Amino acid sequence: MTTVQTVVWSCWGGFVLIMVLVSVFQLRKLRHREKGMRTWPHVAAVVVGHQAVPGAGSGDDSLPSYLSVYQYAGPDGRTYQGKTIWSKSRPLPLRQTLPVCVNPGSPAESYPVEKTSRAMLGCLFVVMGVFCVGSFFFVRVLVGS
Repeated sequence: MTTVQTVVWSCWGGFVLIMVLVSVFQLRKLRHREKGMRTWPHVAAVVVGHQAVPGAGSGDDSLPSYLSVYQYAGPDGRTYQGKTIWSKSRPLPLRQTLPVCVNPGSPAESYPVEKTSRAMLGCLFVVMGVFCVGSFFFVRVLVGS
């Protein structure tokens, strides 16, 4: 194997490793959030402010997203604030109620209650797998090994 082939295969392997690590991290984060939405107490939060964030969360820099700040009362009776990216054409109206789930062990941790799509997650993993296999054959043809 030549030096160029070694470098190309190392770059490809590093890229695939990074994709796998990021996927595992995101999957664990999603499972933690889903568990919270099922088991943590749900409370009503009120939107107290927002700011436009260019393209955050939407993948399109031309359409702004909105970082909405909401306020809620935790199980201990204290008032907490949370933030969420809202990728709609308009920000959430001020004083709108928003259902959130609150971690009883750490009331400062909260998530807006929303539907998650396991089908979408599965499709993303399939696409990622097909991309890795396709890129393997592409690199193999490219470097001639």
